[in-house]
Order: sequence, then structure tokens, then C-alpha cells
Amino acid sequence: MHSYCHFDSSGARGIIMMLQNKSSLWLIVQLLGFAIDVCHGVELGGDCSANACTTANSHCVGDECVCETGFKENAGACLKGGKKGDTTCSKIIGSACTAENENTVCSVTNSECKGDVCACKVGYTGDATCSKIIGSTCTGTAACSGDENTICKEDKCVCKEDYADKNDVCTQTVSGTDCTSDTACSTIGNAVCDTDTSKCKCDADFTMNVDKCDPKSSAAMAGFGAIVLSLSVLTARYMMF
Repeated sequence: MHSYCHFDSSGARGIIMMLQNKSSLWLIVQLLGFAIDVCHGVELGGDCSANACTTANSHCVGDECVCETGFKENAGACLKGGKKGDTTCSKIIGSACTAENENTVCSVTNSECKGDVCACKVGYTGDATCSKIIGSTCTGTAACSGDENTICKEDKCVCKEDYADKNDVCTQTVSGTDCTSDTACSTIGNAVCDTDTSKCKCDADFTMNVDKCDPKSSAAMAGFGAIVLSLSVLTARYMMF
């Protein structure tokens, strides 16, 4: 394969003949300078305004050589994944992974190994990073990308009707579950069907906590415990003076 940066034997003889002619010396210097400039590539972090990036899986952005989307810089290279047990390779979105091997777990925050590929956890989305869907900016009124149980409302992703935020995921609530009899609510536990609304509701001694029914006494005790803790802190501060 021909290369502009390759000089064969005939080319070398031609240069020697030109060097014998002193008047051609200036031209030779200029040609060599041009050849060096053309053959010189730019590595990661270098200025690529005049020359192309040479590192595999890199490109020029803002006159600087950086890794392409889906690749991460590591020891001067743009890596997407590595061999099992290779701790030098960062496991980013889209790269191969093995959940059983601690050296090949996904390194991006809020990502996990799904089907031997690093992907964002439920409730998060992105190509290079995993961002929380609920609360993110959006346009229009359709569901936000990554969670079909969201809608775009006033330029913010929120849970749609009958759903609520639970651990960063829009989860169907007790009162948002359709029913025609208590049987439809039996999987929730301590819930019955409200025939007036055809929706599930918690039993009298229970209160709704997104998708489950917690005993009211537990909720009350939790609130009482918070009050006691606050009073204890205030008392301790008072005793210091």
C-alpha cells in the first residue's frame, strides 16, 4: 500500500542528486518540513486544528483530540472495554462486562451489568453518563426517554398520574391500581378495592407508602422518633451553655 510518508530507493537517489546541487538545498529543506508536518499525527489532548487525531476511537472537538462518545481515555488510549480481569480498562456504557467478576463491573455511576453489557440502571439514562430521569429537563408533553411512566410537565420529567417516585423510579401507587374486587389488590398486601373509585386502597389501620401499605402505628412511631431525636439534640446543646 502506497504511503505519502514512505520513501523508496528511487526517491532516496533523487534526493541525493538534488543535494549535490547547492541551489536545490533550500527546496529540500522546505520539502522535508512539509513531509514532517503531513506525517505527524496528533495524540489525545493535542491540538488538532491542523492535523488529524491518530489515536484509535478519537476525534477532534474544539481543536483538541478527545475520545469518541462511548470511549474513555486510559493510559493514552480510548477504551470501550477490556478483557476479563483487566483492571486498567474502565467499564463504561455499552462495553462488555461480567457481573460475576469484580474486575469487570461497570464503573459509571448508576450503571450496572445487564446481559454482559454495561447499561444505565432503571430510572437513569444516557450514553456516556447515567443521569436521573425524574426531574431532568424535557420538552413537549410525551413520556421522557428511558421511563414510559413519566411525562414532560413544565419542562421537567415527572411521574405520570397514578405513579410516584420510589428510589428514582416511577412506580405505580396503591391508589393508582385498577380493581373490580379485592382480589386485584391482594398482591399489594393490606389493601382492598374501593368500589366507588375502582381503585385499590389501604385497609383502615394502614397508610399508603407508594406501592405498599404500611401500618399507621409504624408511620406514627417514625414521626415520634424524629421528634424525640430533635428534642434530644436541642437539650444537649442547651446543656452545653
